[in-house]
Amino acid sequence: MQAVIHRDWKKNKSMSLHFFYTVFWNVLSWGGVINYKGPMQVNGTQCHTIFEAISKEPLVAVVFLFPCLGLVMLYSCIAHWKNRTEFKIEDGSFKTSKGPLPWMGKSISISVNDIKQAYVQEYVTSSDNGQLNRYRVMVLLHSSAEVVVDSDICDYDDARHLEMWLENKLGIVDTSIPGEVEYKKVA
Repeated sequence: MQAVIHRDWKKNKSMSLHFFYTVFWNVLSWGGVINYKGPMQVNGTQCHTIFEAISKEPLVAVVFLFPCLGLVMLYSCIAHWKNRTEFKIEDGSFKTSKGPLPWMGKSISISVNDIKQAYVQEYVTSSDNGQLNRYRVMVLLHSSAEVVVDSDICDYDDARHLEMWLENKLGIVDTSIPGEVEYKKVA
């Protein structure tokens, strides 16, 4: 049996704001570093460009931390718009992978015979806008170990859909697990 389902990452509602903030950050930080034309004093020597100043005092290179952070933020935005998580059941294994762009976190591979139950957990994360409810899909193994299948899911229905897909494909009867979010229909 082979079955595949995907979850796109771009459903995260805050990504548009993150993208505009990233563009703003990069324009200001790279624009300031590259377009700096005024003279500056470094160790008593007048320098006319940031690169000349770095050649006199390497510590001035700290200025590049801000643009480099902007590049990391840009990569994060692009990854969240392009990437998706693939869930695959094949050859007796349940596997996850993230892509097409490389992303932190490991892929998992579990024998389908080891999976006892799938369920959804809710957790709270903090942000500048207060607390946000997020969901993760877990599998309980026959050894009583719990494995996170996917996390940072904004929408309960998406998490529940993945749980139901996994249980359906593996022939698992849905039973309540301590810590599981009770089924709720989100409007």
